[in-house]
Amino acid sequence: MKDRNGELLKSTLILSIGQIVPKFLAFIILPILTTYLTQRDYGLYELTISVASFCIPMFSLQIQQGVFRYLIENKINKENIITDSFYFLILIFVIFSLPVVGCWYLYTKSIYLSTIFFLAYFFEMLLTWAGQTVRGLGDNVSYSMAYICYSVCFLAVLVCELLLNKTLSIYNVVVSMIISYVLSAVFLLVKDKLYSYICLASFDKKVLKVLLAYSIPMVISSAALWIVNLSDRFFVSGMLGVEVTAVYAVANKVPNLFNSFYGIFNLAWTENTSKLTKDEKSSDYYSLFLKAFIMLW
Repeated sequence: MKDRNGELLKSTLILSIGQIVPKFLAFIILPILTTYLTQRDYGLYELTISVASFCIPMFSLQIQQGVFRYLIENKINKENIITDSFYFLILIFVIFSLPVVGCWYLYTKSIYLSTIFFLAYFFEMLLTWAGQTVRGLGDNVSYSMAYICYSVCFLAVLVCELLLNKTLSIYNVVVSMIISYVLSAVFLLVKDKLYSYICLASFDKKVLKVLLAYSIPMVISSAALWIVNLSDRFFVSGMLGVEVTAVYAVANKVPNLFNSFYGIFNLAWTENTSKLTKDEKSSDYYSLFLKAFIMLW
């Protein structure tokens, strides 16, 4: 039997680096945004992040989770799994582009801002897909590096725009996000050669159905978590205004940092349990570890 606890610790440490460094850089970025953005612009920035947390799982039907789960267990149909999920996300992009842009236009009255909001959602969804794909292929290091890359690029592009324009707007911030998402996704596509797995001839409807059958039930869980953790921003915005949302969002930064530590462990734990053999599953590994975890927590 493999040392699953050792693997869990190793995965947790690797994933921690990929989560802690972006969180640290986020605290460096925060004073830049709050200094140069108006309260309304910062409130819009936080709202679009909240919308992304809701829309991306809804649009993608959490297929990224299905990709991770079946890649880590199935080393044979990698091309089918990666190809099916990639083309599915492209189809989703086409289907939801006009509705999402239209809804944001009703709120912002700016077609340009609405369009770049949606582009940010799409490229974030693509980065999430690429990240879960490389995790499924067993490359947690690249996964962590990609999110570090995103944060570093976001900070660098913001600083460049600030130096050029002497100020920042919501447009500058969202464009910086898009550039950072694209660069990070391209990093994964090239580093792990994901493009070599994508081939239209490998598309298989049966595989896609299997992926969606696994991932769709997770959408309900994701929606519930969003309602608990982020929906309050819309109540604040609707009742007190977008400007107050900015203050509220900044006040939540530190508590959210503590919550992220469990998220890091959960990523590693999900991967660890996915690799369990039949013998390990029948040896009460789950129960023993859960008892130890509860006592530690």
